[in-house]
Amino acid sequence: PIEYELRASKLQIEEKLGRPVEYYSYAHAFPGQDREFVDYVEGSLRQAGYLGALSTRIGVARRGDSPYFLKRIPINSYDDEKLLKAKLEGNYDWLHSLQDVKKKLKFTG
Repeated sequence: PIEYELRASKLQIEEKLGRPVEYYSYAHAFPGQDREFVDYVEGSLRQAGYLGALSTRIGVARRGDSPYFLKRIPINSYDDEKLLKAKLEGNYDWLHSLQDVKKKLKFTG
């Protein structure tokens, strides 16, 4: 079950690092539109001792967002200074809307 996986992997990483692991990062294509599953996972993360988690949703984290489903902006080695600055200033937050539509269509279709 997911509860075991979350606790066991957290403990294993903590042993290797020699310090607490407080945040989790979701695998690609996490079904964030499935509210029942999201609630279940959030409860499991809390029970395992995580303080928050990064989702695969594109966007900027905002005040009031759940700390267990924070959005993020992908940054890679192809980003030049101008593109990186645009991403850091939130100019890529609109991609979240497109990503949401695509996931909803895939989930319901």
